[in-house]
Amino acid sequence: MPPQPEAFAVSGSTRSSLTDELPAVLPSGPLTLEVREVPHASAVRLDGRPLAVAFDLPTRVATVAINLDRATGFHLLQVGEDRQYLFGTEDAKLRIDGVVEMLAYLRDQTETLGLAWNGTLQFSGSNKVLRDIRLDYAWLERNVGEVVGIARSISRRPFAIRQKRLERAQDGHPDVAATARLVRRRPDLMEPHPDGPVDVDGQRWAPRQFLRPQHERATDTPGNRTVTRLLIAMLELARLCEASAPPDLQAAVATHTAAIAAAVRLEPFASIRRMKGHLRVAAHPRREERTDERYRRARAILQELLRGRHWDPRQQLSQEWAFAALADQVYQAFTAIVLARAFELEAAAPLGATGPHFSSVHYEMWVDAVPPREILHNWRDDTSTPAAFRPDLVLRRKVDGHVALLDAKYRSAGERATAGSLAEVQLYLQAFGCRQVCVLFPPITGTAPWQPNVVTNGHFSLIELPLRPMEDLDHYATATLRPAIERSFHAPSAQTVDAAEAAREEAVASTAQAAAVRTLVAGGEVVRLTQPTLMLAAENNLRRLLAAVWPTLADDIHKMLITAEFFGDQVPVGFDHSGPVLGLFAACERLSRDRLFTPADAVLGGLFRRVTYGEAAETLRRLPYWRGGREESLRRWASEQPGVDIQALGRCGKAMLAVNRWRIAAAHSVLVDKATWDNTHTIVLDRQKGLLVQLCAALPDPP
Repeated sequence: MPPQPEAFAVSGSTRSSLTDELPAVLPSGPLTLEVREVPHASAVRLDGRPLAVAFDLPTRVATVAINLDRATGFHLLQVGEDRQYLFGTEDAKLRIDGVVEMLAYLRDQTETLGLAWNGTLQFSGSNKVLRDIRLDYAWLERNVGEVVGIARSISRRPFAIRQKRLERAQDGHPDVAATARLVRRRPDLMEPHPDGPVDVDGQRWAPRQFLRPQHERATDTPGNRTVTRLLIAMLELARLCEASAPPDLQAAVATHTAAIAAAVRLEPFASIRRMKGHLRVAAHPRREERTDERYRRARAILQELLRGRHWDPRQQLSQEWAFAALADQVYQAFTAIVLARAFELEAAAPLGATGPHFSSVHYEMWVDAVPPREILHNWRDDTSTPAAFRPDLVLRRKVDGHVALLDAKYRSAGERATAGSLAEVQLYLQAFGCRQVCVLFPPITGTAPWQPNVVTNGHFSLIELPLRPMEDLDHYATATLRPAIERSFHAPSAQTVDAAEAAREEAVASTAQAAAVRTLVAGGEVVRLTQPTLMLAAENNLRRLLAAVWPTLADDIHKMLITAEFFGDQVPVGFDHSGPVLGLFAACERLSRDRLFTPADAVLGGLFRRVTYGEAAETLRRLPYWRGGREESLRRWASEQPGVDIQALGRCGKAMLAVNRWRIAAAHSVLVDKATWDNTHTIVLDRQKGLLVQLCAALPDPP
């Protein structure tokens, strides 16, 4: 076999060949690629993406300037279909040995990590770049719930277009132009007819059949094809993980595989798959992907799977090279295990699941997850434009609730963290109201002694912590890293004055609401004993209003609604109606708790122990789109329950927040007039669009 034509990379004054047997290792930063014997200008691709090259036709040489300043790992240069060149960045932390050492450490700690794979390293997109199969499972675990939920939602209410289809018929309104084209191709369809529209040599002719337009609803749209492509790609990835999983985890992976396979069998995805429509995915977002959040998220996840991770189901297995394009994730898992051992933590949940992931009597740690709001709060979460800040590691000291924030950055400037890494973690100081943040980074030298470095002005501090695989790693982590991290524990203060005031108002409203409901129900029992016909009339009125959902409501909710209905109508104009108003809101709160939050709390481990009306409204508002934290965990759980409509729950949350001001006012001794009672009654109890009816339709089916 003849050798490949030459390809070179030029960095500064150094010219390196890319045709050697081993991958070339190049400096991070700007460089120029020069490739010979290129057939045409569009034949050169880098990591699967076309490159805009300068192409000299007479010599057939292509040159292109690229910047690898922030690039990680190894890259694949392709020319046409047959020629491939592999090269990586010079940075020592990104050399193959560094990633292999970390993966070897993780393999040795499989019981602590919670994942026990066979250690296979796997190529991605070609037979040159590899990754650890555990990263595939972590990605699958993180996204399968959301993707299946999106697929089910779209199956119930898919985006569709109206299109015209021509069919042969003998009655109806013909498409004259189409019928004329048909009979020109098929003159045998013509027959003599005294009133025929066609005159040939004095004889009238008419078609035995004509083409009639038929309008129909079609779901084979670009957005639905994208979702189908995503489901099929995830199914192939799940089957690949299932084949490599150990026996004790095969059942969990098989559950994901079955859930994705069931989603693929839903319409319109099954029909699109049969027609091979998923192979025709549009390069740019179409209308439904720009206007519908479900389709927008599906396209984003598909791009992450197929482009950001360079994943292709037709890959070859090997144990020679580590996949470094996910080096940050490998380093993140490595630092998590090292710190868990240093702080003597036990595994509490697999990485990728809802945290805390490690815990002990004194500490708990979250890895790449958003802790509960009461532990770490981002002030942007209280605005109309929240920000998805998620530190890599959050350690919480249980005795006083103080936290330490750490970010793992798989890049360095010698023995120091890079300026870019420090700039990125500096955002946490303001977002979470922190005074100190730690940056974990791999130093260039492979042996200690390394020492933490503190960048501080006396009030705010950025603490640089060197960490990489080494001999006697446990001693270094215990003697050097742990003391430095313990000194960084402090109490964040991200909650703004407005947010704190809102929290106090919600607590007061919840207490007043509970007291009002107790008084209402007690008063209702007295009326039921002394004037039973009056309470029966209120109950009958509610049965008529809520005929569709009344039998599904719990007895306690019946009592709240009946007493609120009775006293709301009995209170004269000009007197306070706050008790009945709070009774209606309490019924909505109780319904959401009984159907959603309490069952979810039993599975999710205490994330929703006691949810007030305001907290329920805010959680439901975030439910369709929120990334991370307990909202994402709740969405994954709820999407698997029968009868749930995630998007409708989001709309219910917005509606609940819109009227919460009346509830707050009623709880703060403000005189609630008859008009407010009437408005609340309509909003909550309308037989078609009432909040109670909408909640019943969107929440999980009653047990």
